[in-house]
Amino acid sequence: MQYRDSETTTAAGKKVSKDSLNPTFAVAYKPVENVSVYASHAQAYTKPVEVGTGYDNTGEILKPIKNKQNELGVKYENANILHSLAFFDLNQASYIKEATNTTIGQKYTQEGENRFKGIEYSLTGKVAEKWNLMGGVLYLNGKREKLTMGKENLEGKFATGTPKWNAVLAAEYEADKNTSFIGRANYVGESHVNDNGVKAPDYMTFDFGVKYKTAINHVPVTLNAMCYNAFDKNYWISRGTSVALGAPRTFMLSAQFDI
Repeated sequence: MQYRDSETTTAAGKKVSKDSLNPTFAVAYKPVENVSVYASHAQAYTKPVEVGTGYDNTGEILKPIKNKQNELGVKYENANILHSLAFFDLNQASYIKEATNTTIGQKYTQEGENRFKGIEYSLTGKVAEKWNLMGGVLYLNGKREKLTMGKENLEGKFATGTPKWNAVLAAEYEADKNTSFIGRANYVGESHVNDNGVKAPDYMTFDFGVKYKTAINHVPVTLNAMCYNAFDKNYWISRGTSVALGAPRTFMLSAQFDI
């Protein structure tokens, strides 16, 4: 059981809060040594949301709604590889831009909810002496539900900015105890934009990197070098009612000190 007090401070300095008692529980069962099944349920309220500028109802506080998540899954381990399969059903607050006859011409409201039902499969483990494999695929069916009268045209529409398919597959090669190389493929399926007015196309990117463990003044250090979107793929990212250019080829260097 979780108690939570969500608070939002408006631009005018007004504080709006919502306290709630949210049950959370899970149960797991292991019928045989390498198989386990589980079920879980969780609830939590969203934070109150203040409507920003550019709307007729700027400054209005939209009430929070209760999110619920149910999940049922199974895990299976064999030959040093862990397989996971999960079925889930959850809801989130749904926000829409509504046309008006005023000077600004639109208002921002919380209407109904976005309902997500999906299946996710993942695997991770050592497939050979020096090779590790990690990956997964996600199917997500997100739609608008429980809209009020007058918004029936959006009922059953796909949640904006939510691709149906996501997948990732990565392989790591351990050259020696201190050096490893990684390659990763990332796939994002097409998604609906602007209340299903248009679609953002699917895309795939590739990442490559190297990790090296050493020591500086007797302090263990892990150095990482990554190249994201290595082939400089041009793609669009869906952001609800708009799209944005995806990140170009990006290099990153980092160091982790174990002190």
